Amino acid sequence: MSEKLNETQFRDNAELRAQLAKLLESPVMQQAIRIIEDDARPRKTHGVVPGVHVDTLNSQQLNRIIGLHRTLDSLVRLATPNPPPGVLDGGEEEEFLHGLPEIMQTALREQRKQKS
Repeated sequence: MSEKLNETQFRDNAELRAQLAKLLESPVMQQAIRIIEDDARPRKTHGVVPGVHVDTLNSQQLNRIIGLHRTLDSLVRLATPNPPPGVLDGGEEEEFLHGLPEIMQTALREQRKQKS
């Protein structure tokens, strides 16, 4: 595949979703994901780094771990179809917008359309 797709385009393509789902279900891929997830578990804090507070080091380590897990979650999400318009990925309706001013609601909806 030579063209670059965004997430929405990929998830709209049933063939690509099916191929990815098949890969994700393979025992080899499942083992690889388990290894990565296990490796991403925090087991120790950083040692002392002159001029850097330990909380900063721990925060950076946790942010890397969060990024790794978000990436793995994205792989699973790519194997699922796009939700219908007006429904978020978690199956939640966009009801949370009702408390925002109309101009912000419109801007958020437009921003979401541009991503797709």
